[in-house]
Amino acid sequence: LAFDHAIVKARLNSNDIWLDATDFSQGGRGFAIEQPHYGYALPLLPGNGELAKMPEVHPHSPTLVTEEEYTLPTADIGPMSIKVITTLTGSDADWYRKKIANETEADLARRYTDYYARKFPGLTSTAVLKVTDNRDSNKFVVEENYQVPGFDRRTGEIIKNFPVRGSLNIENIPELIPPDRALPGYIGIPFNAKHITR
Repeated sequence: LAFDHAIVKARLNSNDIWLDATDFSQGGRGFAIEQPHYGYALPLLPGNGELAKMPEVHPHSPTLVTEEEYTLPTADIGPMSIKVITTLTGSDADWYRKKIANETEADLARRYTDYYARKFPGLTSTAVLKVTDNRDSNKFVVEENYQVPGFDRRTGEIIKNFPVRGSLNIENIPELIPPDRALPGYIGIPFNAKHITR
């Protein structure tokens, strides 16, 4: 049971790449395909019994970029608009494609709206959730548009404690227990995220 999965090591322009043909969620072409994060593989070659270390992947640029833009009302009280654009590439795009594979457009839109509605009571969507998937470049772009009616920019409780919070993905790092463990623990693949608020 040590090996329960088969992958392919391919040679492309004198360089090795690893391919997991069972990962239906992957996008990209050639070297843009995200390499599997399996650590080691056993190449099936005559007379070979040595494990091969697979390359470690360290994203040098963000693969998850969230841009939130808040437009306050010009009057003291009025509608506040929120525009959110999330761009996912690389392993984040692959993960997202798998995550939404069994969701309807209505379910997806409701989930996104609910997230901001918890922060801003009375929030409504002002446009259809726009999801663009460019499979060849392995890039997802999600655009959200909302409005909060009757927003008080002077003395309202929300403006006093404005709920702006960037996600660092820390919640996805597993807790390692017990404290006296001797073996190394796996905390997931490296990630690079960026959150912009205007």
